[in-house]
This record gives sequence, C-alpha cells and structure tokens, in this order.
Amino acid sequence: MLGRNGIRRLKWEPLERLAGTVGLSVILVYLIGLGIHISGLPMWTCHGITLLSAGLLAIYRRDVVSLLRHRRTRNLLLMFAALLSWILLLLLVIRHNTGGSWCCDWFEHYQRSLHFLDRGPKNQMFLNLYLLPARPPLMNVYAMYGIAIAGRDFSVYQVVSAFLDCLLLLPLALVARLFSSRGAPFSLLAALLALNPQFFENSTFAWTKIPTAFFVALAFYLYLVGLRRASSSHVVGAFVSISAAMLVHYSAGPYLVLMGLHYAVMVPRRRLWRQALVAALLSGMLLATWFGYSVARFGVKTTLESNSTVTDSRRLSPRDNLLNVRDNVINTIVPYFMCDDFKPKGELRDVVIDVAFHAYRNNIIISMGSVGGILALLLSIRSLARRRPRVPLSERLFWILGVPLTFLLGVASHGMRNPFGLAHICGQSLTYLGVAFLASQAPKLPRVLKVLLVHGVIFDFIFGIAIELYLEGSTAEWTRSWNWLYKQDNHLEYLGDVVIGGVALWEAAIFAVTIAWIWAVLRSLGLLSSSPEKPSPTIESKAANTSSS
Repeated sequence: MLGRNGIRRLKWEPLERLAGTVGLSVILVYLIGLGIHISGLPMWTCHGITLLSAGLLAIYRRDVVSLLRHRRTRNLLLMFAALLSWILLLLLVIRHNTGGSWCCDWFEHYQRSLHFLDRGPKNQMFLNLYLLPARPPLMNVYAMYGIAIAGRDFSVYQVVSAFLDCLLLLPLALVARLFSSRGAPFSLLAALLALNPQFFENSTFAWTKIPTAFFVALAFYLYLVGLRRASSSHVVGAFVSISAAMLVHYSAGPYLVLMGLHYAVMVPRRRLWRQALVAALLSGMLLATWFGYSVARFGVKTTLESNSTVTDSRRLSPRDNLLNVRDNVINTIVPYFMCDDFKPKGELRDVVIDVAFHAYRNNIIISMGSVGGILALLLSIRSLARRRPRVPLSERLFWILGVPLTFLLGVASHGMRNPFGLAHICGQSLTYLGVAFLASQAPKLPRVLKVLLVHGVIFDFIFGIAIELYLEGSTAEWTRSWNWLYKQDNHLEYLGDVVIGGVALWEAAIFAVTIAWIWAVLRSLGLLSSSPEKPSPTIESKAANTSSS
C-alpha cells in the first residue's frame, strides 16, 4: 500500500495502477529500509513500515475497493495468490538446492540481507569472495525488512523471496497486451509460469533474477504504452522502474541501455525534453541512493570494480574476452547436449538429469519451454515481419533491434566462458517476456499446435520440475551438492525442514495442483468442452475501463 498514494492520481488503467502500486511500494520499502540501516535506527522501526502501510490502507480504503471492483484486477490477484501458493507448496518439500554447477548464490543473498539487518562490518566478504558493492541491494534490503518483522530464519527469507518472485505475474499480464489486441488469459499466463522449469528453479533458489525481471517487464510496458499514448507519467514511471531493476541486479543493464538508446532517438523527434529531464532526474536520484552510499563508504574504485563481471574480465586479454563472448552466445543458443563440449559421464540417470537441468536453465529458447520456446520464436518472427497498423514503427523497431541487442549485451556482460549457456543470468527477463508473448498468441493457434503445446508443458513439468523437485526433497548423498554443505555448515533450516506435515501429503497436494494447472491451460486454449477464457481488454479500451473504475 505504500505506493498507492503515488499512483492514485494518475490516469492509469486499473491493472496498470495495481502493478505500478506494487512496484512503487517495493521501491519505497527499499528506500525506508536503507534509510533505517544507514541512520542507525533500531531495527524494530521496520515495524513502522507495516503500520504505515496499514494506515494508508485505511485512509485509501475506498480507492482499494474501487480497484477491486474491476473484475480483471480481482482475477489477476487471484492468479497471483494461486502462483504464490504453488511456489510455497513446492518449497515445503525442498530440503536443499541442487542441479548442475549452481551453488551458493542463495546463501550470498541471505548473508547480504543479514548484513543490512545486523549492520555488518565494512570489510565483510560474502562467500569469502565479494565485498558489499559487488551486488546492488534492493532485494536484500526488502528481505531485511521481512526478516526484521518475521524472524531471521532462512525459511522466512525463502518466503519473502518467493513473494517477490511471484509478483512477476502482474507486469507480464500487462506486457501480453502489447503483443495482442486482447492480451492473454490470466490463468494461462499463470499456468505457463507455474509449469516453467526456469521460473520454478529461480523462484525456489532465493536470489535476485526474477525480481529484476519484474521491474524490467514493468518498465518495458510503461515505456511503450507511454509512447503510444503520449503519456509522460508512463514514460517517467518506466525509467524509474528500469532504474529499480538495476538496483536489484546489474543484469538489468542491457535493458536500460536499450530503453536509453531508443528514447534518445524519440526525444528530439517528439520534443520530449521536459519529460526526459524529469525521467533522468528521478531515475538518477533513485540510483544515487545506492551508488552514492557505496562511493561514500567504499570509494569509487571499489564500487565500480568489485562486481564479478569486472573482476573476471580483467583477468583476460581483449581477444580472450571476445572469444568468450562468441562462445557464450553460441552456448546460450545451441543446447549443451548438441555442443562439442558435451561428454556424457556416469549412469544414464545422471546424464538425463544434467541434460534436462542445463537445457531448461541455460538455453535461451528451451528456457521458455521445450515446445513453447520454439513456438514463441517462430511466432515472434512472424509477428515482427507483419505490418500491424495499430503498432507504431518505433515500437516494432524497439523489439526487432532490442531483443538481439539485450541478448548480446547480456551475454557480453558475463566475464567467464560458460559451456552450458547464460540464459539464467542476463536472459531471464527475455525468457519471461517470451512466456508472456506465447500466452498472448497461444489461444489463436491451430488446434494441433495447441495440443502440441500442452504436451510440451507436461513434458517440461516432468523433466524440468518433477525430477528436480525429487532431488531437492531427498537427502540421499548422491543428490547433494555444495549447497548442502553451506546449509549444514551454517545450520540453516529450509521451509521444508520446519513445516510440520508428512512429505506424502505435500506430494499429493503438488500432484493435485499440477493437474489443476494443466486443466487451466487446456481450458484457456479452448481444448475442453467449456468455452475459452476471455483475455484482458485491449489497450485501446482504456478510456472505458478508467471511467468505469
């Protein structure tokens, strides 16, 4: 509710107000939390954020009721609750993280959240590798607020992280309307996220990639709609949002570059100088809250050079860096099991597990789904090749040039060669934008392609989620990785360790909810006897929606 007062006076549609309020609220919690940390105020003052939110909820209760009268808003919130409940249900059976070479990032960000809570020493080394300026702090400060309120246990941190991750559904529901005049059915979009192995892995790994994608998706929607409508509030909000994404993880940098370059062309053409000044001022002020603090405490050199991208790249010559970029681009597009580096080791069981893990997490196409990724790629090429009168040329160029630009910059920003690919680092925002695009197009596909998509979703769940869930719920020695050692050495308890209830009960619940998600996909695609779910209204119907709310 913190962001409600900043959004309520804007002439935004109900769904835009919902996503904007949530995004602004997260930013305000970060600003207040960082202020508490820096000022030395006792951490019990974090309860003031909760009290302030409750007070604002009471003051603006009529606005909230008015927003909830909007049917689409209620439906989207219901799908958000369903998605969050699903991720929490999965966390109930997870005892440790495992898979590929993924290790330790979840623990680093938990350490960082505790650092802000306990006001740790200036020279604290996270994972014995990184100083504080190596990572931006927005998610960590938000998690600090959560654990200051509910307890410092790792299981509490997992719940806070899952909540932030599931917020991604809100801006994706808006983004889908950029791709289709009717948007996407909310239940279909939520189901495709819930059954997506990339989303599953990252929402249970408790790190910063999905919250980054939340702000990137929100920024893209606000920016493109702002240009369509000549709305300064949308464009300014977009740059504030992309700046917030940078404060969650620096992997948002390529998306900021894309928006900045595109806007630099649009400003002189449309004489948007005043709008650009306001956007630059507010974005700069938000970024300064972290970079100003970091420079004042650690100095310019440490602030700019402690990130792993800089430290890794400095070890190599310019030629070796370019070769790494070339190899990483290829490895991120071509599945690992099709590359020369692929050399199966161990039993067939281990080979299948590793191939599935790296394909879904590291490959930019398969990360959208084994079938869904191919469909999204082909449909996007067809859509961009067509001329649609309602879509401005500048917007089409934004996607035509922007997707390859952000992909290449994202891969180039990773210092070391990764033989498995890098979709899990800077490509996740593209993955989820692709899922939103697929959800907007899927209801219009021929029946045979709809059936193929459903089979792909089921296949993805089995090989990308169910197998991984079994491994992470088992304590057998062969399922463990370095993550297990971090858990044991630091005496951490996962949510699956502390919640009372038999594993069989939670597994039965997971099976039942999985069937419900698949049913939602079938229903949304019109493959059941009941009529297909109607997607959200067109962007062009904003006036009617706004007046009715």
